[in-house]
Amino acid sequence: MGVTPNTHNLVNVLNVIRAVKLRVPGIFVVIGGSHVTAFPDEAACFPGIDAAICGDGETPLLSLLDYLEQGREWAGIPGLCRMEKGRARVNPPDAPADDLDIFPFPDRESLAPGDYHTPGMKMARATTLISSRGCPFKCDFCSVPHRYRTRSAGNIVDELELCAGRYGIQEFHFVDDLFNPTPERVIEISERILERKLDIAWGFKAACFAITEPMLAIARRAGCVRIHYGVETWSDSGLEALNKKTRVHHIRDAFEKTRKAGIRAIAYMIAGCPREKTVRDVMAAVPFVKSLKPDYVVFSLYTPYPDAPIFKQGV
Repeated sequence: MGVTPNTHNLVNVLNVIRAVKLRVPGIFVVIGGSHVTAFPDEAACFPGIDAAICGDGETPLLSLLDYLEQGREWAGIPGLCRMEKGRARVNPPDAPADDLDIFPFPDRESLAPGDYHTPGMKMARATTLISSRGCPFKCDFCSVPHRYRTRSAGNIVDELELCAGRYGIQEFHFVDDLFNPTPERVIEISERILERKLDIAWGFKAACFAITEPMLAIARRAGCVRIHYGVETWSDSGLEALNKKTRVHHIRDAFEKTRKAGIRAIAYMIAGCPREKTVRDVMAAVPFVKSLKPDYVVFSLYTPYPDAPIFKQGV
């Protein structure tokens, strides 16, 4: 069984693993993801874990499965973290792949329709997909690697077409940390969707400063129904303190243009940012968000995730 724990859901993941181990004794459990990559020695020691993988997981996980099936020794796999003679052993990971098109699409055969939901969905049969890794920007609260890699537009739309044709999936949510480093990327993907005449709905997470009316217009024609914006806070000084490239005028402009384009706009906010020193400062976000007229708002707490600059400052 493979599981991806993040820092904020680590306790829940370990509880799930314990429950599975009780129900299915002898099951092999491997974990990976951002928390494992940040704390590989700790991850190797988690109860119920047989192995952990840091860094990109596709190649080492495939090697691990092959070795287990063949009964071969698997301790030397790059990125592998395991307990050995009472001590954590962590192998250095391989360099991440630059060409993401080499990886096959996820197997969605067993996904039950109706089990997945994200804010702003039309309640159609839905799935998630990811078209890139990393982020080229360096916000202080974010632990996402800055090495940005992307799949080709053709490869992305191949997956959309397969999901729509084989599985009857009607709605897609791109879970990229940032889908629009430039408007041109969104335009190219939208053009490919229109060329193949795909009747689908989709949404993505976006930076407010990389929004243009031509991008929104073609994305809407291609089926885009919602955009999740990383707003975070309500002032230019607050955004600057987060090392955000966005400013308040970008945010207001993005929400206004998105509404005019007929696309739902979702605001992501962070409570307790560095420039918010009092309760009054925190609550100032409320009238600001209302002025944006978003369709949905998500609030989270300013949290020092591992490997983020604020985590290192705190240490």
